[in-house]
Amino acid sequence: DSGAHAAPPRPAAAAQEAAHAVVRAVAEQAEAAQSAERRLAKVFTAMPAKDAARILEQMDDRDVQQILSLIADRQAAAILGSLPAPRAASIGKASLRPQTKGR
Repeated sequence: DSGAHAAPPRPAAAAQEAAHAVVRAVAEQAEAAQSAERRLAKVFTAMPAKDAARILEQMDDRDVQQILSLIADRQAAAILGSLPAPRAASIGKASLRPQTKGR
């Protein structure tokens, strides 16, 4: 035996690997959420604007903004035009403010 044994894992290396695992998991969750948003936006584009607006009217402004951002401008305009004017204005106004990640 030459005295060469495998060194136990260093705590810093283990912590770094754990951090990488967390980052990968968060990235995978974010990708899944974006995929779900894209799919939902696709569903809304498949229905008449008035029907989409009726459903979106029940959703949070930020969620509506996100969905409309994934829809073609003409269709998004038709949906906004089908919402009650105060709600469409609120969504439009909120779209002018920069969004922060995680909100």
